[in-house]
Amino acid sequence: MSNLEFWENKIKEKRKNTDFRDYLKTIVSWSTFVLYKNNWLISKFPETNRIKKIISHKEFEKNRDNLIEKWIDYDFENNFFENYKKLLLSIDLFNFISYWWSENSDYADMVLWSKNCYLSSTIINNCENILYSFSVKDNCLNVLNSLSVYQNSEIVYFWISVLESFKVFYSSFIKNSSNIWFSSNLTWCSECIFCNDLDNCSYYIENKPYSKEEYFIKKNEILKEKQNFFNYYKKINKIWKNNNSTNIKWSWFVNSQNVENWYYWYNVSKGRNLMFVWWINWNENMYDTFTAWAPTASNLYWIMWATWDNLYNCINVTNSSNMFYSYFLTDCSFCI
Repeated sequence: MSNLEFWENKIKEKRKNTDFRDYLKTIVSWSTFVLYKNNWLISKFPETNRIKKIISHKEFEKNRDNLIEKWIDYDFENNFFENYKKLLLSIDLFNFISYWWSENSDYADMVLWSKNCYLSSTIINNCENILYSFSVKDNCLNVLNSLSVYQNSEIVYFWISVLESFKVFYSSFIKNSSNIWFSSNLTWCSECIFCNDLDNCSYYIENKPYSKEEYFIKKNEILKEKQNFFNYYKKINKIWKNNNSTNIKWSWFVNSQNVENWYYWYNVSKGRNLMFVWWINWNENMYDTFTAWAPTASNLYWIMWATWDNLYNCINVTNSSNMFYSYFLTDCSFCI
């Protein structure tokens, strides 16, 4: 066994057994859901002595080729993390991360191949007109004030965890549905209000069927009560239903198996301590991971905002493989 394989296996064994509370403290707590003013910029980073200086992401990209001049000799009298800290403090960091093929998204973070995003984070792959939202991926349009919106969803307001749906408002855990209001746990439904745990239903209010004519009369009456919308939303069922998944624990799984401690995942086998991860194809072996995406991926251990496979203790590493303890790399392999 090579030295590299030895350390890979040590990281794997540790990450497969992380306590969920430790996962939240040491990994998820690094994620920013609040924006700050730093160096006259809106930034994902607060003012802190952990960072040298914040600059605009455009300035950072302009000077990226000069980062090679920031190299330092490894000081073997100090441990790895002291060396890493010294390197990090020598670099001016970006206020936001904007990946390639993004447009009109200067005030959003973690945007990839999307446009017209504002005060949002983790907007991935051909999304457009996304405001005040987090984790929106794969061909979603016109999403406002929402969390975890995936795959060809459109016209969404104030919702949590929706997949392949159209016109969904003040709702949670919705899949392949349209024209949904104040509802939860619906699959293949349309025109539903105040409903929970239904499949293949249309023209329902409070889980009761109505004629099409009766339904629209009542719908118009309900939607005139705009002052009550938020109160209606607070009353909807907060307990999730899992879809097409086996041997799983915790919240809203879709097409997955053998996963423990997770929230809002899709197409995953074998994992533990996972949040906001989406894969177009089947993937396996994900541990202690927060927000990751790729057409296919596997073997992720202590990862935040990353793509592809064989990644160990990395943050913001995209289109890369076989990476260790690295930050903000793109199209790389075998880096430490």
